[in-house]
Amino acid sequence: MNKYSTFLLGIATVWWVGCQSNLSQSDYIDWVQDYDNDLRAHKKVGDYFFDLQYQPPEYLQLLRQYNGEATEKSPSSTVADDLQYYKLEIGMSDGATDFINYGIESMADKQRKIYYLSYTFQNDIYLREAEETLPCILFHFERSIDLKSGRTFMLAFENKFKGNQEAQLIIDSPLFGGVPIKIKVSKTNIPNLEV
Repeated sequence: MNKYSTFLLGIATVWWVGCQSNLSQSDYIDWVQDYDNDLRAHKKVGDYFFDLQYQPPEYLQLLRQYNGEATEKSPSSTVADDLQYYKLEIGMSDGATDFINYGIESMADKQRKIYYLSYTFQNDIYLREAEETLPCILFHFERSIDLKSGRTFMLAFENKFKGNQEAQLIIDSPLFGGVPIKIKVSKTNIPNLEV
């Protein structure tokens, strides 16, 4: 074996061991939220930004524990394995304009927009996996009263293709123009959580 082959084998071994490492709870949360690990993606389209975060079951369970909603190993701390969860934030690219008020000319327009985002928007969101398009089956619009310009949507889709490595969220909404918005996330190399 020459030096070059030995070097490549060494790098591959380090990479494989690194991918299989166990992370502490706080490191695991940081890892999942890091854009560099591809479970989270940020996209700018026109005046809007879209931030999509895939949320593995272990990650959701940790968030529930940190928020005091569940104790370790309690039935309420488990996350349904037949669903996959995503957090979507939509806001304005300038970071200052309120997403809800953007393009609004009257109070009636604002009420229609809030109604659409609260209920009908779910019908315009899909997940593409393994050449199949899945509808959004659980949807929650977080209507915040804080001063942040973006808004958060919690989404769940059927976990029909367990172990699938990639997913693409598709937003086909008249609110953002005529072209569907596509955001891809990877679900590979998720580290193990330290027990």
